[in-house]
Amino acid sequence: MKRYKIMKNEEIKMRFTTLITPTILTKIKLISYFTNSTISNLVEDSLINYLNVFETQNNIQINDLMKMKDRFNNDNPIDEEVIEIEEDVRKTK
Repeated sequence: MKRYKIMKNEEIKMRFTTLITPTILTKIKLISYFTNSTISNLVEDSLINYLNVFETQNNIQINDLMKMKDRFNNDNPIDEEVIEIEEDVRKTK
């Protein structure tokens, strides 16, 4: 089951777990302490910055790719036809 936490500004947050080296974790905690920021905000800001650099260096917009994927998945009538045919085959056996 996926759990979502809705913040005051109605932004949905998802839990994300990963493994990192102890040295990196210590550095993140120190930066969080000195900047008076939560670790989750610090990591999110860092990931946003990384994504922006990636998009700039590769001349690509990840949001556009995500929209294209969604459009492809939602507008693909071939998959629906295949499902209907498979269901009909099962019924005839």
